[in-house]
Amino acid sequence: MRCMSVDLGEKDERLSSIFLFTGLGLTSNVYVIGENSITLVDSGNGAVANRITPKLLRLGLNPKSIRQLVLTHIHLDHVGGMTEIVGRTTAKILLFHEDVPVLDLDRARTVGLRDGDSVETERGPLRVIHTPGHTRGSICFLDEKRRILFSGDTVFSDGSFGRCDLEGGGIQEMIGSLERLSKMDVDVLLPGHGNVVLRRAAAHINMSLESAKSYL
Repeated sequence: MRCMSVDLGEKDERLSSIFLFTGLGLTSNVYVIGENSITLVDSGNGAVANRITPKLLRLGLNPKSIRQLVLTHIHLDHVGGMTEIVGRTTAKILLFHEDVPVLDLDRARTVGLRDGDSVETERGPLRVIHTPGHTRGSICFLDEKRRILFSGDTVFSDGSFGRCDLEGGGIQEMIGSLERLSKMDVDVLLPGHGNVVLRRAAAHINMSLESAKSYL
């Protein structure tokens, strides 16, 4: 996949002021929420080609407007770009509370999230959903008003889901997480890798749940 910056608001008005950055190599999607008080969802792998600052500048956005970086989990392809953010901004780093001690960060800049917490963004609140399975500390973020799910590596498009065979993963936990997500009102899926889903995302979540069950 080549590096791209996509204004998702041009595809669906519900995604106004949300931008998608893709990158080279094994790296996560990075989502930019807002334009004046920016929230980043994940940070990519930190490789030179995937740096966030130049992409923001090309969109006419000020990197110093990054207020917070929220992490769906702490695999390197999602957190490698965190060094760039920490070094160039005063942004807070938000992640699942049990993962806070794993990252070598200034605790004054770190916020531990729990299931059910609300993360405030320029576009409104995101509800934190703990979704273990890919890792113990995996979380998703749900915009309940607009039915948008930032799903990290828990669930992808077309019936895919995150690997469960890495440290801290587990297929039973993944099935439980997918079952929980399948009961939520989700229409747009913004995953940690691959294609976004702009309509009927619930059907993709249900396909992923059935795929996960087939592993048992």
